[in-house]
This record gives sequence, structure tokens and C-alpha cells, in this order.
Amino acid sequence: MKSNQKGVTMVALVIMIIVMLIISGIIIYAGTSTIKSAKQQSITTNMLLIQAKARTIADKVEFQEAKYIGHKIEDEQIKSKLNITDEKEVYELNQEQLYEMGVEVSGDNKYAVDYKNDEVYYLKGIKDKDGNIHYTLSEISELELNEEGIE
Repeated sequence: MKSNQKGVTMVALVIMIIVMLIISGIIIYAGTSTIKSAKQQSITTNMLLIQAKARTIADKVEFQEAKYIGHKIEDEQIKSKLNITDEKEVYELNQEQLYEMGVEVSGDNKYAVDYKNDEVYYLKGIKDKDGNIHYTLSEISELELNEEGIE
């Protein structure tokens, strides 16, 4: 008796599933990498906007037309984390103060600015590929992300 079975064998089905899993893994990795890169670019753009607005405010303060926006960071733990020395005056900016500056940022991202030294800080920090956390605009703009990316 001759038996002609048509259809997909179990081996072919297992091979097809393994190939699909490999392809989906590659796609997911590429997607998360793109998302992390976009987040870093968004944070860098926000920091550049804050830096530009801070320059304007610093100029107005110099001519006594305005005062600095934000709350001066006095907490030694935060100062140590951000590597802020005593001669620097760094002001933390909340969402309302950022809006007052004319900068609209989404999410709960926290920033700080040193008006005199023209430096902007991202208080959450971003990890580089070696696992070091960076907080300043000058450092973040030059980073290559690791797998963990945004802190």
C-alpha cells in the first residue's frame, strides 16, 4: 500500500521556526538600538536648546535685566555625582522653569545649567559603551551608546 503524505514535515516546521526566531531577534535588536539612539539625540537637542536659552539669560543677567532661572544646586551628593566644584554655580531646572525659558521637553527628564561656564547637565546621565555615566552636554554629544543606553 502506497502512502502519499502531503504537507510540511515536522523537521521542516522546526527549521522554519528557528529561522523566524533568528530573524525576529535581529529585527528587535536593530529596533531597540534605533530607539536608544533617537532618545540620545532628543536629549542632546534639548540640551542644546537649553544652552542657547541659558546664554541669552546670562547676557540679560549681566546687564541686570533678568535673574537666573532655576534652583541653585546645594546638595553635595548631586554636586559630587555631576563633578561640580564649589566655584561653579549650577541651577537645576524643572519642567515649569524650562517652559519659562521657552524650552518644551517631554517626559520627566531633569536638566541643570551652569550659566557662567555655558554647560548643561542631564541629571539622569547616559551610559557609554564602557558603562561610564556621562552628564554634561560636551560629553553626551560625543558618546557611543552601549546596550543599556539611556540611564
